[in-house]
Amino acid sequence: MYCNKCGNFFERGTVCPVCGEIQNAQPVKSVSMAGGGTKKKKKKSKKWAIIAVLCSLISIILSLSEPEPPEAPVGNTRYTNPVYFPEYNFDDLTEGTTESGVVGDSVPSVPSSPDSDITRTIMVYMVGSDLETNYSAATYDLMEMVNAQYDTSKINVVVCAGGAKQWNNNIVSASETSYYLVTDESLSKVKTNPTKNMGLSSTLSEFLTWCKSTYSTDRYSLILWNHGGGPIYGYGHDEVGSDMLSLSELVTALSSSPFNAYNKLETLGFDACLMGTVETAWVFKDYAEYYIASQEVEPGNGWDYEFLSKLSTCKNGGEMGSLIIDYYFDFYEAQFSYAPQLETEITLSCLDLSKIDEVEQAVNTLFSSVNSDVLAGQMATASRCRYSSKAFGKYATTTSYDLIDLKHIANLLAPYYSQANALASAVDSAVVCSKSNVANANGLSIYHPYDNISQASAINTIYGNFRFAPVYAEYIKNFMSNMAASSATQTAYRGFSDTAGTSVSKGQQSDISVQLTEEQMATFSSAQYYVFWEMPADETFSKKTEYLQIFSGQDVTLNETGMLTATYDGKAVFGKNGATGRYSDCPLSMYQIYDGTLEEKYYFPCMFWYFGEDLDMDIENVNWLMKIKDGKANLLNAYLMESANDANFPDKQLVSPDDFTVYGFMNNAYFVSEDSEGNTVFEFSGSSYGYEYTKEDGFSIELRPIEDKSEYRAVFVIEDIYGNRYFSDFIPLA
Repeated sequence: MYCNKCGNFFERGTVCPVCGEIQNAQPVKSVSMAGGGTKKKKKKSKKWAIIAVLCSLISIILSLSEPEPPEAPVGNTRYTNPVYFPEYNFDDLTEGTTESGVVGDSVPSVPSSPDSDITRTIMVYMVGSDLETNYSAATYDLMEMVNAQYDTSKINVVVCAGGAKQWNNNIVSASETSYYLVTDESLSKVKTNPTKNMGLSSTLSEFLTWCKSTYSTDRYSLILWNHGGGPIYGYGHDEVGSDMLSLSELVTALSSSPFNAYNKLETLGFDACLMGTVETAWVFKDYAEYYIASQEVEPGNGWDYEFLSKLSTCKNGGEMGSLIIDYYFDFYEAQFSYAPQLETEITLSCLDLSKIDEVEQAVNTLFSSVNSDVLAGQMATASRCRYSSKAFGKYATTTSYDLIDLKHIANLLAPYYSQANALASAVDSAVVCSKSNVANANGLSIYHPYDNISQASAINTIYGNFRFAPVYAEYIKNFMSNMAASSATQTAYRGFSDTAGTSVSKGQQSDISVQLTEEQMATFSSAQYYVFWEMPADETFSKKTEYLQIFSGQDVTLNETGMLTATYDGKAVFGKNGATGRYSDCPLSMYQIYDGTLEEKYYFPCMFWYFGEDLDMDIENVNWLMKIKDGKANLLNAYLMESANDANFPDKQLVSPDDFTVYGFMNNAYFVSEDSEGNTVFEFSGSSYGYEYTKEDGFSIELRPIEDKSEYRAVFVIEDIYGNRYFSDFIPLA
């Protein structure tokens, strides 16, 4: 997001790390681009300054008569899902009859069968939303189900489909919220309903009740398909009704259904993002035996429903969860091998809900002690451990959901609190199976405020409604209250901007350090560092010196003596024009993504342009993801700075650069001065400088040493336990 005061672009939270301004998300500010990877600048502008080619096209369009509106898209729109889909022909999804292939159709219940003869009904609550309208994601999963060739003599798969403005197959209609039976050959409508709001608990409850009364099988499972936003934001964005299901509404739906403590679902699973939290697992413990969900944002493909082909071999919900997880990971490992640029972070776990009460008790026990320290004004340990914990939903979204790995924070707290080991053990006991391709993801997350403190009051009210772990709920309330006290004057860091740091050269590498006092160490929470390029005077419009922000790093350590140190390797990413071979004159502006792993993950703030046939144009503001592996920078996909759906849910769909024709990068420029108290102030100069590359010419990035380190300056940004930020003096790179 961009600060509405100083113009800084930053990834984390609702407080600008440069000027400290509290704000909401802002649209991208001005930038000027030049062709062929060359640099150009523009004085203060309130809108994007479009490159000359784009301006020419706009002029052409305005000179023509108004074109006919395009026809509504059929199937995928131009935004093809960058994740790989099998080559399905949607016309192959045919409508069948309801006469055959139905297990236990309207017959009395039968005694439990031997393991080899277990009959199951799998209920899929499929809220299509923009995932279907724009990407056909629901239709693809229906095709996966139909093609799974599962044992229809033992398994029913029943789908409630709705919540999308458009369905991209010939069976499901946007004018209905009907029920469909999946067979190995077709999709059969088994109950016709008018359009219902799938964001209402009654719609879900009616579906569950109808399935239980219609199909008499040994066991039942529920899969909730759509967007997810964790315990705070809930699940299931119905884009027709502009509604979703909160966690409380989901509980209401289940409590109004036939499934309860005496008749539990075998499994309850979310084919949705960020729902692998202890809070959601805990509220569902009275309604299901096993719980399957992802801690992280799910890719657009979601689950691989080919798992249905082996479902009849599962003896219980734990085995079913392990099967789903195995298929999920096999699918994405094959996908990433096929197209490495599609790589993203994936997690999926299966929990034994009979063990969740033990986890809750362990959470209360540990955080009772932590809460006592927070109330006593000693919250440095809690704050530092929270900051260092593995966080989810930060890699491919602009929103911070404040979800962290529960076992990881327990391990971080273990040196200070003896009760932490019991919590880590309780998590291990509850997690039946968990897989991830990212460090410190152990299968179960928890909400812990840190980034979205400005929303603390509203979130605290929501959290209290869960009635999960009341001692922990009291702790996070107190933690939020302390962090929200940023208006109080903190004397420890007064004058910190005059602190002279040091830079020691070790070849190309520079070790940058600054010494903290004991008082500063007592309230220290976290730090990052920025690297700026001091622009030559003839490169700027202003008479003042301008500094371009070219790097933001999170790998900062504080030792026991108070020495804060960061190691900058002296390298940066430069853009390269494939046609001319020319590199950008200065580095591209890159920001490290910090999520508790310290992996070399970054993003670039960019603009993607698309120029298509019939004067079709599109412009998107994105963050282009990059990972550095073995010393090489690898561009991946991008995510939109603003969500494509109007709910607080992360987009499953990453944006593929292949769908665009022009890529624009920008670096913000700043003036540096001091305020009345002598603190360093970074003021957005009103200018941004950037580079433009075309898909036609070819574009790549390269990690290269900066040529003259004397032109570069580093600065530490310190955050204390109250959420205040302070800036060191400039430290010239050695």
